[in-house]
Amino acid sequence: MINRIITNLKVLWQKGALYIVIGSFATKFVTLFGSIFIVRLLSKDEYGVLSYVENLYSFVLLIAGFGLSNAVLRYVVLGNDLSEKKKYYKYINNRSWVYNIIISIVFIVSAFIYPHPAEFTNSSLFLALMLVMLPFQYNVENNLATERAMFQNRRFAVYSFIVSTVVVLGKVFGAFIGNIGSIIAVTVAIYMAGGAVTTSFVKKRYFKNIKEDKIDKKQKKEINIYSFQYMITNGLWTLFMISDVFLLSKLGCSPDIIADYKIAYVWPANVGIICSAIAVFVTPYFVRNEKNKVWVRTNFIKVYLVNLGVVLIIGGFLCVLAKPLIYVYAGAKYMNTINLMRIILIGALINNGLRMITANTLSAMGQVKYNMVVSLIGVVLQISINIVVIPKFGTYGVACTSIFVYTLMAIILFFIFARKYDLFKRTGIK
Repeated sequence: MINRIITNLKVLWQKGALYIVIGSFATKFVTLFGSIFIVRLLSKDEYGVLSYVENLYSFVLLIAGFGLSNAVLRYVVLGNDLSEKKKYYKYINNRSWVYNIIISIVFIVSAFIYPHPAEFTNSSLFLALMLVMLPFQYNVENNLATERAMFQNRRFAVYSFIVSTVVVLGKVFGAFIGNIGSIIAVTVAIYMAGGAVTTSFVKKRYFKNIKEDKIDKKQKKEINIYSFQYMITNGLWTLFMISDVFLLSKLGCSPDIIADYKIAYVWPANVGIICSAIAVFVTPYFVRNEKNKVWVRTNFIKVYLVNLGVVLIIGGFLCVLAKPLIYVYAGAKYMNTINLMRIILIGALINNGLRMITANTLSAMGQVKYNMVVSLIGVVLQISINIVVIPKFGTYGVACTSIFVYTLMAIILFFIFARKYDLFKRTGIK
């Protein structure tokens, strides 16, 4: 048994899994550590406004590039040679720029038309400035995804860490020299530079002097349909993460309450570190073997159980250490959020331990429609319930709603996967 574990660890080391795990931890740590300074440099009211603006920007990110970055991790992987991989990369990258420039212009105008709540009337300019960042941020994400699609786990982890570190340090610097506006301005400048640098790295390392194949209309259509379905699926899921703050602000909650909710959510959000790292690592392998049902179900069970075990261990530590974690991260003024954090943590454990791996694996192997339908059901339920519970129970109502909806989605997705890849037959369940 021990020899088998050691052998599996050696295989994972050789394939670069450790780089992704360490990179994910390092990236999250830097982001978390940097945000400690931002929380302390801004007043509670300013932090609430910044959270509100970032939340609105997240809504725009739902349609960024019309989902084309998701196609990188499928079609660049499936490309038979560098010429074919280059044609997919070039098409996805160029088309993303066009879409995102148009999206940015439309929403910059909308930022000044949208009726912000009275407490956030000064947010229009901040949001408009942040929207300038969209095409450049998406370009960076495309380039990082290309590193992963090339199975260059070490470079992917290192580049991701560097980008996150520079962005976080830039935000801290912006908070130190000024206010919300300076934080956003510095972040925009960093992504502008990051887009140019990462694009140069990808082109020189993989596609220099490579003549790409010509992409035909059928291939473009296939990529666009896949990306759009993935965008809808991811967009519906992201609504879970961002509709809470939006509804809280719309249903009368003050910036202070929103700041409390954001702080309570910080540590539970980090439960997903391992889950995200595992998903990033295994996705290309499932894409490569998607037609081999025996391989898929065997390896899915392994991944699912390992992920669940690690998530539960991390969640247990966070629950026990909730009080000191809140104090270290945000200070005494946020100590009222400890119980809220623990309730949100339950939902995070269900989401990351039971739902996410199943959803990511299905979508990666081209089964986006199932994830899309389940996500739609979940979003409708979550928003409908929250509209009722927020006026009565506030942030605690939001947290409990998430637990119910995540559980339902996790069960449905698992049964879909089990039926499609014969997991019941494998485990003896009829």
